[in-house]
Amino acid sequence: MTGKGRFNPQLRAPATPDTASFAAILQSLLPGSGQGAHPVPEPLAELAYPEELRLKQLAIERFWKQSGVPGSPGRIVPSPLARAYRSTSKRRAACVSGRFYLLHAGERIPRRRPADRGLSRPGTPGRTDGEGLVSLSRLEPETHQHLFRLVHRRLSRREDAPLAEGLNWVVVRDGEPGCALILNVYRLDRDVVRKAKQLTEWLLSQAAAPASVFLFHDPSRSEYYLEAGREDAAAGPAATWQDGLRCLAGPRELSHEIDGFSLRFSPLVFSQINRSMLPEMLHQARELLELDGGPAPEIHLLDLYCGYGLFSFCAGARCGSVTGLELAGPAIAAARQNFARLSAKRPGELPSMRFLDGRITPTLVARGFERLAGRRTLVILDPPRQGTEPGVVAALGRFRPEAVLHVCCGTDGIPDEARRWREAGYEVEKTVVLDLFPGTANLETLLLLRPRR
Repeated sequence: MTGKGRFNPQLRAPATPDTASFAAILQSLLPGSGQGAHPVPEPLAELAYPEELRLKQLAIERFWKQSGVPGSPGRIVPSPLARAYRSTSKRRAACVSGRFYLLHAGERIPRRRPADRGLSRPGTPGRTDGEGLVSLSRLEPETHQHLFRLVHRRLSRREDAPLAEGLNWVVVRDGEPGCALILNVYRLDRDVVRKAKQLTEWLLSQAAAPASVFLFHDPSRSEYYLEAGREDAAAGPAATWQDGLRCLAGPRELSHEIDGFSLRFSPLVFSQINRSMLPEMLHQARELLELDGGPAPEIHLLDLYCGYGLFSFCAGARCGSVTGLELAGPAIAAARQNFARLSAKRPGELPSMRFLDGRITPTLVARGFERLAGRRTLVILDPPRQGTEPGVVAALGRFRPEAVLHVCCGTDGIPDEARRWREAGYEVEKTVVLDLFPGTANLETLLLLRPRR
């Protein structure tokens, strides 16, 4: 998947020397923390949400103090949906001893013991169905889990073995008008395609059927389930990503209706995992950048890691012009297509927007500022979990934007990023922490930075 969810081997893993990670601090606060590890992907899903928020608040305050991040994290902004919120769900497919499993990433094949059926097993991420064949999750909508059960029921038949044995992942993604089901396969031959088409026809005849079904070929069996292992670290994503995707039924794109914009994108493109938090996140971003009032035609917005254009449209529409930078591939193509379509439908309402492709490096940042001499410039920086590449923050600092909104989805990377901004002559003016990932040991943090006086 392109965007924040993807791993870039060029990026550094966040380092917090002599400081416990946020997840470790949170783990130490959980009930029974000394009695063994909690399931990693959903360590808080069993708690009542007010208690989860209380523990996260304690953990983020301790992390802030121990890591020396300037200022205070403030109160965590809660999510409207604390459970059943995930807009993307995935299961790893496995065929073992004639049985077909759909399991969470990293989950072991459960032992079949009658007394354990339907319960969490030690070392597994969450609940399972009554037979231990389909892993469940309190963080996913029932529509997603219903689709996993349907796929499992069909592909457990002996005659559907060619598809079951050729699967890497089964992925469900939300969009309008409904869910998209993506069958990620490592083998693509006549039998696999035929069985995928038969599965599609059968699914469309069931209640709560998906709006779209896709077949995605990933011969590399990548852990990054919508990337297909087709990334050259030096050149960015290859154009062949899109070539591996085949639409078997329904709309070929996902779409979100947000802030009056209908934004469309390929199923391969990253989108936020918690759509119920998008209005709040966008409101906080505009407020921090002082874009919540009327039009600001004198402002240029530079949107780094712009994806399909969420911030470019929902914050940049208030500005006089927008430049979005993103890796080449389906995401930047979606941003360009969204602008072409929306500007044609709403002539004169949108500012000028241009979207440049490439890996976000100091050189690409310089390209983004080429035409901005003398302009009042705001920057939104929304990198992958691993953070910015070396030199990007320093390059931004040299161009002296009026304000920078740095979106951090990896809490442990905040101290390093804040240090880089201090070295570039910027200081953290305000922080907003969003509980974008309830039930997990993750938070989304918005840092507003301004030039040091």
